[in-house]
Amino acid sequence: MDTFLPEWRLGVRLRIGVVLMALLVAIPSVGYSMDKKGKLALGYFDSQAPLGVRYWFSPRLGADLGVGFEAIRYPLGMNTAAQAVYKEGANSLWLEAGIPYVVYPTERANLFVRLGGVLGFRDDNLYTYNLGRGNDTATGRTSTYFSLKLTPGVEFWVTDNFSLEVAHGVEFLVLNPYKTTKVDASYRFGSTASSLTQIGFHFYFGREAKAAVEPPPPPVIVTPKVDTDADGVVDDFDKCPSTPKGALVDANGCPMDADKDGVLDGLDRCPNTPLGVVVDSYGCPIDADEDLVADSVDKCLGTPKGVVVDKDGCPVVKKITHKIVLHIKYKSGSFEPDQVSKDSLKTVAEAMRAYPETKIEIRGYTDSLNTEAFNQKLSQNRAQGVVDYLTSLGVEPERMTAKGFGEDPAHAVGDNGTASGRRMNRRVEIESVTQ
Repeated sequence: MDTFLPEWRLGVRLRIGVVLMALLVAIPSVGYSMDKKGKLALGYFDSQAPLGVRYWFSPRLGADLGVGFEAIRYPLGMNTAAQAVYKEGANSLWLEAGIPYVVYPTERANLFVRLGGVLGFRDDNLYTYNLGRGNDTATGRTSTYFSLKLTPGVEFWVTDNFSLEVAHGVEFLVLNPYKTTKVDASYRFGSTASSLTQIGFHFYFGREAKAAVEPPPPPVIVTPKVDTDADGVVDDFDKCPSTPKGALVDANGCPMDADKDGVLDGLDRCPNTPLGVVVDSYGCPIDADEDLVADSVDKCLGTPKGVVVDKDGCPVVKKITHKIVLHIKYKSGSFEPDQVSKDSLKTVAEAMRAYPETKIEIRGYTDSLNTEAFNQKLSQNRAQGVVDYLTSLGVEPERMTAKGFGEDPAHAVGDNGTASGRRMNRRVEIESVTQ
């Protein structure tokens, strides 16, 4: 039995395998799409309309057109009688259009779905189908065919401008003048629907796809905020716009004075001054006599520098208000006071420094031994020795007067006839003579 069996059936099986293999190659390469937007391709699409063009409007949407010519010859193995009946003929023109849409972009390939239509024109001189089982024939006429195709596939790029495409799907025959029930249902001219596989390649040319460049955002015009007094609060919200530089301010831009001494925080070198204390321009208590007691609480203003004072700012040492008597033990031929007397004289010197208005008189006395003239000179020298020692301690000499009274009985305090009385008469007296 001789049957016309088109050779592309074998191709279907082989091409289905190619589709599966291409899918296995393409799917793991997810992450980047070969964007052919704006590029035009020429290539081989399928067996019906092999030559065509394809244009991509966007990275996912494109369109293609194809054209093909087919001259059917009798199949190999047809017997001589059938060949005589079959003769030459059945020339066909095929026009195809389609819209591919990329549904799954990958780095080296795109998985797509294509919806297309095929319009065919067959010039039949004599066409006999399925010889031996009905002899359906058509002679001397032109037949029109139309079908729709839905084919998912993959386009794999070998280079930037060359790709291979494999697709497998379904073709629906809308217009088919040669319908017969005596043929294999898989042949597209004998049924309303059939499966098909397409394989092709493309050469791309034209401009390279460029990523869309979004226009830069409009410039943001920022009106600078003015802070005239540089206190950290802009003038729009500053209720005290003339704050001195360096002063600490509150949220309203007004300076603060925590200790209320009249000197602003940030400029106040003594920020914890007690309330009511008079301060200087730095916010520190005024202490004119530098005795470490603020003038506002100093009860003895003007204390000489270096004098030890109490909490009221007054000298610890008391003013000389009474007569001071010293019984000095002099070394032979010396008028320098002994150590015990020096300790007492240091207190006298401190009182003299603490009370600069004080003036004193230093008087020297002797017993009645030796001549009156000798004792007079001796008492004067001993009084002067005290003056000299106090001067060495910082007491101004003009505030001290030395007088010797010798053995003058009018000033004797003891009996010169006894040793104890003479010892009482050998003395130095210091007494304030402040007016």
